[in-house]
Amino acid sequence: RSRGDRRETANALHTWGMNEQGLGRWKAAIQLLQESLDTRRAVGDRRGTVDSMVGLAFALQGCGQFEEAERLERQSVATVAL
Repeated sequence: RSRGDRRETANALHTWGMNEQGLGRWKAAIQLLQESLDTRRAVGDRRGTVDSMVGLAFALQGCGQFEEAERLERQSVATVAL
């Protein structure tokens, strides 16, 4: 983060979040993937935004937050269609 490359920071957060997800650490995954999503949106990275949305939706499902996960999945499809 200190280097200021927000896109690379978002990529690292996404990877870390997916690793946490793979370990079943859903809350940590949600936090990291949300931060990645927010950063990717801020820098205008549409593909990265969709990747973070899908990863975050999966983590939300892991925590039983099915409605929020479905909302994100629908939003990711709409973002791809832009």
